[in-house]
Amino acid sequence: MYVQPDTKLYTIVDLSDVWVLAQIFQNDAGKIKPDDPAEVTVDAYPGQVFRGRVDYLLPQLDMATRTLSARLVFPNPGLKLRPGMYVNVSLKRPLGQRLTVPDSAVFHSGTKNLIFTYAGEGNIVPHEIELGAHVGDQFVISKGVKAGEQIVTSANFLIDSEAQLAAAAGAFIASPTWCGAGRRYECPSAGASECLNWSLCHHLRRKAQTRFGSS
Repeated sequence: MYVQPDTKLYTIVDLSDVWVLAQIFQNDAGKIKPDDPAEVTVDAYPGQVFRGRVDYLLPQLDMATRTLSARLVFPNPGLKLRPGMYVNVSLKRPLGQRLTVPDSAVFHSGTKNLIFTYAGEGNIVPHEIELGAHVGDQFVISKGVKAGEQIVTSANFLIDSEAQLAAAAGAFIASPTWCGAGRRYECPSAGASECLNWSLCHHLRRKAQTRFGSS
């Protein structure tokens, strides 16, 4: 490389504006775009938030970490942000008005996602749902339940496992159907003595009543 007298080799700048290089998970890469607002916190300054924006997204993911590098720009009053610091980055973008549920309400069965809703009189009904974005400790629900429905937000794995146990036990009796998935958790047999699974049916119904305070 040859350097001429008029060649610009360096541009010297101060630290009044700084770059922050952030690593974005692959599943979030499509949600971020240039000029989105960004926030940074630093352990050295508890309670203080620095606000900036996304400046540039690199075109290629890091093959080792499967993350996308993003360059953020922040004003640096007081020169508190120093080169080499580790920071915590928060990127926020408006999603509009969406239906959300707590993380704990979603049951991942391995092949599908479920939510259990309370149908009244101690009845619990599973619904297959489509999940949208994960925001904080909430999931956006694209399809499957409606706003205002009562949902189970804890111990839903116990409800699912007991429903599967009930369905498996039902295969050993002559009655064609009873407490299967999606059915009312009560025994349809004409009498309790005629149903070998009455105790399990009663246990599931009593458990649902205790959970939701039914009488």
